[in-house]
Amino acid sequence: MSNKTAADIRESLRLFFLQHPHIEHWVVAYSGGLDSSLLLKLCSDILPSDRLSSLHINHQLQIGSEQWERLCAETSAEWGVSFESEKVTCNSSSEESARLARYGAFSKRININQGLLLAHHLDDQAETVLFNLFRGSSVNGLSGIASNRAIGNGELFRPLLNTSKRDIESAAQELQITWVEDPSNCDTSYTRNWIRSELSGVLSTQWPDWKSKLAKTAARMNDATELHAALAEMDLELCQLEESVLSLAALSQHSLARKKNVLYHWLKSVGQIVGSEKQLGSMAKLDLKAKGEWQFSKVIVRAYDEKLFVSPNIEAKPNEPVKWVLSDEVITFGHGQLRSCLAERGLPLNMKLCIRSRVPGESVYVESRGGHVSVKKLMNEHRIPPWLRESWPVVCSSDQIVAIPGIWLDEKVCVKDGFLLNWVV
Repeated sequence: MSNKTAADIRESLRLFFLQHPHIEHWVVAYSGGLDSSLLLKLCSDILPSDRLSSLHINHQLQIGSEQWERLCAETSAEWGVSFESEKVTCNSSSEESARLARYGAFSKRININQGLLLAHHLDDQAETVLFNLFRGSSVNGLSGIASNRAIGNGELFRPLLNTSKRDIESAAQELQITWVEDPSNCDTSYTRNWIRSELSGVLSTQWPDWKSKLAKTAARMNDATELHAALAEMDLELCQLEESVLSLAALSQHSLARKKNVLYHWLKSVGQIVGSEKQLGSMAKLDLKAKGEWQFSKVIVRAYDEKLFVSPNIEAKPNEPVKWVLSDEVITFGHGQLRSCLAERGLPLNMKLCIRSRVPGESVYVESRGGHVSVKKLMNEHRIPPWLRESWPVVCSSDQIVAIPGIWLDEKVCVKDGFLLNWVV
């Protein structure tokens, strides 16, 4: 493999910036280490000062963190780059905790038409694939580090992902760049550090080019990930009744592998990444009459009435009654929203209402049946999921029930060109 000089890397960056003309401002995530130092220096050679800035995240985990922050500020000023820093609080000293805190700060700061530049390189890619392989990751994990993705209101890029650590070191020495060495990088209790300092040398003895080979594997796995996502979109068109509901009948038409693929991407679409093969497998093997519940960090999935429902994993609390003068405005009740729509017959405009949860044992008069029917029975007949029944809104006027959205309406109080109510969770 031919070595890249500082000029070679600078030229590849220049071409990279030309390929992204929609980015008005670039932000380099600047830790003060070797990789981000070279990236910032080369960017400062290419971009005008009004299109470039550096952002340092102080994790406050090292004794010298304040000094590192000052050095980053001084170096940025020396290279004519505006500098910002942000202190974050990590839940622990683990790599994952620091990463979550760091990316949380990035997400808040990157705006529309801004690009965040991270200095991950080819060696990082290879180590990530190896790390995920040991964890038993799926195709998604083996695709490694993404070259770009959305972050905050902008985009994240890793323009050095095809550049080796050796080339970065050589270029930094060529440009006489100084950088900070993080002592935690020598702590082999962190798996990534152990791979880098212990396992890497053993692998290089047998396969000198293992890093570039694993980087190629990551690229192929990324292609496979895209195909999985495309297939999931096709299958979701047939299985998805609405954003939060899947048809078990439609899902059952697919193989187990396709079921798991659909479920993974369905949950991903609502912000839940599934790391447990066991959970995915148990949901994929459900029969039509199955009932069950699966709790994840952000959502709960429930099986009921030949469907799968997903909802936020939030603590259920008693709903406080809400006073409302009927109009076309949207009212929040519990974890849902009450909406009104004009109909041939419905509740009169400006009717004074009170929205509350149902009371056990209460009933309403159903004219077509010529008698009273319990609210519980009506909910069961309308296939209202059990976990929603306690919080389903009951609409009253002068202490009398006049509507149960989506279920029942009191014909005696209805008028022409009135309003129907619908509750959306």
